[in-house]
Order: sequence, then structure tokens, then C-alpha cells
Amino acid sequence: MANHSILLVEDEVHLHDALKLNLSLEGYEVTSAFDGPEALKQIENAAFDLIILDVMLPGIDGFAFESSEAISFSGEKILLTKKEAMLLKLLIDNKNKVVSREHILQTVWGYNVFPNTRTIDNFILNFRKYFEKDARQPAHFISIRGVGYKFQD
Repeated sequence: MANHSILLVEDEVHLHDALKLNLSLEGYEVTSAFDGPEALKQIENAAFDLIILDVMLPGIDGFAFESSEAISFSGEKILLTKKEAMLLKLLIDNKNKVVSREHILQTVWGYNVFPNTRTIDNFILNFRKYFEKDARQPAHFISIRGVGYKFQD
């Protein structure tokens, strides 16, 4: 069995050390972070199978750590759901390329869950409300009929 990697984010040293020791003894590969900003740096540099996150952290608390924010075209802060953030990232990562509905469903919702395809349409409608100057005539979130969607600058 391969070692699973865990990011342990806990600012209380004694609790952190006890958790790290026990997880290591169970065969897990444990990476440490003692505050929110340090944890974010660790996540940028490596992939983890699990993150154990204290809620009350210095820098960025555990609740702010689990949320995604975006700025609308009018400058308003928007809290994105996890699915919205995943879909937005997928589209931006594939800028100017068509992303099929099937790929979106597999990537964002998982292989075993296939929601009604209107689900994707509703997410795109929300993105248009958030980020388009005129949601009825989108310039950035484009529907490709019968195929999927693409994001363009």
C-alpha cells in the first residue's frame, strides 16, 4: 500500500505534534503547516489525499480557507460554491477551447454522478450574471450548441 499524503494544518504545537506522530505511526506521509497562508503555499506545491484543517487559524481561518471568492464585472465580491469554483477553473484552464458537457460532468460532478444536463446550463447562467456585462449577449461564457461551453477573453 502506498503512503497517503496528509496536510496537517494546526497552530497549537502540542496538538499538532501528537496528531503528526500518530498519523505517521499509522503509515501516513504528513506535511505540516501552522497557519492558513502557509497551508495555501503547501497546497500550491503539492497534492494531498487529505487535509486536516483547524478552524481557528492565524492568517486565514479554516472557514475562509474552504471558500472561493470571485469579483463580478461590477466589482462585487461573490462567494462561489465548490461546484461553481470547479467549473470556473475547468473552463478557464481550457480558455478558448470547447469543453464538452460529458467532460464537465465527469470532471466537476464525478464519474458516478450525472445530473440533468440543465444543471450545467444553470451554472453557466449564473456565471453570465456574475461576470458578463450583458448576460443575454455573453462575451466570455459561450454555448457551443450540442457540444458544450467555452470561456474566452
